[in-house]
Amino acid sequence: MYGSVLSGGLSGHVHGTAAYDITTTGEPAGMRPHVWDAFKYESANYMKHIEKFILSEGKKYQDLQPVRDDIQPHKAPGSPGDGLDGWSYMMRTPGKDFALLFFENKSVLPQLTNFKPKSSYSFQWYDTINGTWKDKTIISSDEAGKLVLPEFPEENDPSSRDWAAKITLNK
Repeated sequence: MYGSVLSGGLSGHVHGTAAYDITTTGEPAGMRPHVWDAFKYESANYMKHIEKFILSEGKKYQDLQPVRDDIQPHKAPGSPGDGLDGWSYMMRTPGKDFALLFFENKSVLPQLTNFKPKSSYSFQWYDTINGTWKDKTIISSDEAGKLVLPEFPEENDPSSRDWAAKITLNK
């Protein structure tokens, strides 16, 4: 759902489990999980936390625009093109003062470009599982507007779970 929203679906989202295997009892399982298995997934409980994340800066989310080319890599090396792991997403306001990001399990830390040059930003990780914010960190863009992100909270690269993040310009 975070990936759907940060790909531009700000008006709504769905909880995707990739559960659409249409094999029946007695047939070999297909590539995707069966829907009756997906009904037991814990991830549906995480949906309630997306509102807190998206609305963390009030109505400012309405100005967000997808900036796929400004997050590199947006897909971790070796991640399947049709999979649900390793993808990174970012939306940012045209004024480059607010951005929301989402990192799927097995994402690698990307470089972010086209932020305001030589500027100070607050960066904050968001736990998509329990809906809590980590402490803010100050990061600075270089003369070209490139930002280097702090490590994933669990200090793995690639990540061992989903994470979201918020970036705001310090004024």
